[in-house]
Amino acid sequence: MDAKMSRLKSLCLSVAIGLVLTGVLTAIGLNLDKGKVASILLWQYAIPAWLVYPGGPLLYVDDHNTPHYEGSPMLLLILPVGFLLGIFFYAVPSYFVIRWFVGHRENDVAAIARGSD
Repeated sequence: MDAKMSRLKSLCLSVAIGLVLTGVLTAIGLNLDKGKVASILLWQYAIPAWLVYPGGPLLYVDDHNTPHYEGSPMLLLILPVGFLLGIFFYAVPSYFVIRWFVGHRENDVAAIARGSD
């Protein structure tokens, strides 16, 4: 098998793993009623949310001193950008794990082939 083809397959597999992990963890996090567990599972959405906070001008401050801001179209970018970040952050480590596994497997096959000569 060609080394470039092996790297391409590893890259495609790692992106698929990142896509599946991000999708599953997002679905679980959005359907949970527990705030802390959901915030852990949806960590990648906090990055774009932090970047666009507050998102618009201040409307008012309620009786509990909580500020309420006007919505902005920038807030619509939180979900897709966070989803893409999740795919990236899960795909990178999975790529290195796959490449490590493939490298060790090739070394084992080469050692077996040398031993049978």
